Amino acid sequence: MYKISKNRALNILGLEYENFIHKLAEGEGSTMTFAQTSATINNLPVSNVRPKDVLVVKCIQNGVDYVMDLLRKDDLFFDKQTLKMINRYVASNDNFDNIGDFRIWPIKIAGAKHRGSNPNEFDDIFFNISEKYNSDKNYDEINLFMDLAKTQFFGNGNKRAGQLMMNGLLVSKGYCPFVINFKEPKFSEALVKWYDHNDEKTIYNMMAKKQVEILKDYLTDEELEKFEKN
Repeated sequence: MYKISKNRALNILGLEYENFIHKLAEGEGSTMTFAQTSATINNLPVSNVRPKDVLVVKCIQNGVDYVMDLLRKDDLFFDKQTLKMINRYVASNDNFDNIGDFRIWPIKIAGAKHRGSNPNEFDDIFFNISEKYNSDKNYDEINLFMDLAKTQFFGNGNKRAGQLMMNGLLVSKGYCPFVINFKEPKFSEALVKWYDHNDEKTIYNMMAKKQVEILKDYLTDEELEKFEKN
């Protein structure tokens, strides 16, 4: 990954704030236009929208605001408390399985055979993910998101919480944030391949490419020339 700085990465997150929320909401089935999403974010009246879409947008906004607040305070870390709180914000509209904590019931994932990990194993799984993230130099924030999504720690909102956790950690280390709309078929199919067939390369490469697309928009001409040569 191409490192910039924490403040610069946080600035990008601020500039992409509405766009990221819109993309994440689309990933949850929101049919709102960007203009409608923007109005909702700014507490302006909107017409011809579904109430559930408004709720999705506001929940995601609350999650993004929480992450940005932690980043401003230099207080964002990968731990259970932070991940659970992010999920509490982003999925307060649709997670009814032990909200605010790890799920206790089995789940199903649309389009996949994978059923998530056994809740009885969550403590061990989280410990192992944390160990990898903190000690393995080849295990980055995208890998972390992939494992969070595959484990399915929560009854709902796993991709939302995982992406916000990923982005918070990226920004804290000075890397460019980005989001994926997993309703897009190419991303949805790649994620299912990871879930069902352990194909980690496809989804990882697609996510890394998306990050680069966002990064390039914010590099100077000199930086971009240097980046393209590497």
